[in-house]
Amino acid sequence: MTSSDFPDNSNGDGIRFTSSDGITAVPFEIESYSYSGGEGTLVAWVKLTVDHDDDTRFYIHYDQTEAISPDPAANVWTNYVAVNHLHSDPDTTTSNKEIVGSKGDGKDTWNTMGQMNSDDQVTGKINGALDFDGANDRVCLDDVDSQSNNNWNCSNSDSSSLFDARQQNRTVELWYWAQDASVTTFETLFDGAGSSNGQAIYVYGGDVYAGNWKKSNTNRDYVSHTTTSQEWHHVAFVTDDASITNTSGGSIILYHDGVKVDEETSDIQVDINTDPAALGGIWGKIRDHTGGNIGA
Repeated sequence: MTSSDFPDNSNGDGIRFTSSDGITAVPFEIESYSYSGGEGTLVAWVKLTVDHDDDTRFYIHYDQTEAISPDPAANVWTNYVAVNHLHSDPDTTTSNKEIVGSKGDGKDTWNTMGQMNSDDQVTGKINGALDFDGANDRVCLDDVDSQSNNNWNCSNSDSSSLFDARQQNRTVELWYWAQDASVTTFETLFDGAGSSNGQAIYVYGGDVYAGNWKKSNTNRDYVSHTTTSQEWHHVAFVTDDASITNTSGGSIILYHDGVKVDEETSDIQVDINTDPAALGGIWGKIRDHTGGNIGA
């Protein structure tokens, strides 16, 4: 939204949001803010209780002059374990986790790999986005440095407190834009993979795939849907009540652009994955929908 009443500063300090009573403060995160030519332009995430069949009113206030302390952004995402808008500039060092998350606990602040730099910070669906080269660019999702060497490089010495654990119920969702979705090379979006256990989302041959496997190819299940090139799409991969033993149960579900498009309810089993996780691919670990190892 744009208004001439917004504060004349670079980051939106002074903006507040309240619920329908105009008094009760509600959590918010400013995604982007700019002020030029006497007008401020704001993009913000606001946490509200919404009535699905009635209007939900809330208010924006802008007469304050200072930012709220502590920052209320983390309280927007209390139902999430990781939120990263990918609007930070990448750098070429492995010692700096520069892609800053929104939860405030550091577990969703990550490092980039490959040749990524500030030129790879591009316009996204909502604000910023990262441009991956399709070769070795990636965002390492590790937050536990087992060797204490402050080297976040998607190696086996690091691990993720979020993506390595056995997860019976989980949703991984993201926006993506494929230069050419029809290519028959695996364009990896999410690599939560080990060759024995894991999950992945990738684009291949005009479709977007999301899969789960345990014990290599013994319990391997994929859902998929047609996708298109050079358009923004939203994908959500849901694991629902998967088994953590050797018994069958649960399902995996794929949502594409907000619509449920595929579901697999056969034998969904999950287990611990001790390999690194990434946005983009760490080659040789993903069990693809044909049973092969991507990049191996």
